[in-house]
Amino acid sequence: MATFGLISEGKSIETALDALPRIVNHFPEVLYLIIGKTHPEVIKQEGEVYRNFLQQKVIDLGIDKHVLFINKYLSLQILLNYLERVDIYLLPQRPSASNASGTLAACDEHGLPSNFYAHSTFFRIIGWSGSKF
Repeated sequence: MATFGLISEGKSIETALDALPRIVNHFPEVLYLIIGKTHPEVIKQEGEVYRNFLQQKVIDLGIDKHVLFINKYLSLQILLNYLERVDIYLLPQRPSASNASGTLAACDEHGLPSNFYAHSTFFRIIGWSGSKF
């Protein structure tokens, strides 16, 4: 699995991390790639608070062997090399936030699998009933 793009709270990556222990129970070899630098505006306002939060969550959940942070800008070719090797592009944003996703459009343009049309399945796996957001 992979998520890519400029990292900020709007991506709701913590939602995917919260679900990952349950996913690991079913797919023990899963690796979740979080690819991208922190959004420049986020850096200006709060530094790496969100990324640090995510990294600590990975440790707290005991999923450090299943998550890899790639904290850099990648050329399109290198990014595609990563994405062509994943089974799914994960867009853990709340459904209303995903309507204008540039990363989703890039995946679609390059024929890469994504979970956009599987939001209900993803939320069922993590046990979301609609009341937590």
